[in-house]
Amino acid sequence: MNFKTKIIFIFIFLFLIPYAFAGTISSCNPTLVSGTPGNPNVYTITTNIQSSGDCFTITNLHDIVIQGQVDGNNNLITHVTAAGNALSISGTANHITFKNVIVDDGGFGVSYGLNTPAYVTIDRVKFLNGGAWVYGSEYVSITNSEFYGANSVYIYGSESQVNNHVRDIVIRNNKLLLSGGAADTYDIFRLKDVQTSIIDGNYIEDANPNQVLAVKIFQTKLTNFTNNIIKTKTGSFTGGSYAAIRLRSSTSDNYFY
Repeated sequence: MNFKTKIIFIFIFLFLIPYAFAGTISSCNPTLVSGTPGNPNVYTITTNIQSSGDCFTITNLHDIVIQGQVDGNNNLITHVTAAGNALSISGTANHITFKNVIVDDGGFGVSYGLNTPAYVTIDRVKFLNGGAWVYGSEYVSITNSEFYGANSVYIYGSESQVNNHVRDIVIRNNKLLLSGGAADTYDIFRLKDVQTSIIDGNYIEDANPNQVLAVKIFQTKLTNFTNNIIKTKTGSFTGGSYAAIRLRSSTSDNYFY
């Protein structure tokens, strides 16, 4: 390879072939930069971190992965502690992934919405207190995670979106174990104004018990609720104030098997 050929090769490698940035995080509220479609910037949390407010805030950024570390036995070892939310996503943020983290927070855990965030992934996150609160976001995936606080997973369209639901939600292989809270304001899993969702392979339990609705499905369409285990010590399987599953208000074309 002659010198001219080498220069052309280097130019192609540096400028024409997309590549991802890999960075590290050692404190809350770091500066994050968007990646490119298909090549996210990957940020690894290298130590336990904490914040007196929200730990991570992502607004109008895209293609970012925030991940913790695992030990030699593939156990989670990275803790994120926050008085507010561990992660807040808003605006037009899209293609955001949060994974391999233990979260202890005083807010919702992971909160996203307030505009049109899309393509948000939570994978293998252990929530000791909060959970995931999704408002108005589409293409959301929550998988292989554990929830131990009140209000484990809430997914909403807007109050006016009965015929314009958020869509394409996947909740799969999670453990939702309510350990705090009381009264029916604390559903373990709530799906409202959502169209086209897959709820599959989850374990859902009211452990105390707290007289809560284990699953509330409200104004939804095209929900596939499959292979889930629900354990509750209050109410009956359908109907009643504290049922295992409650269907409410204009819910249609949903499948349970």
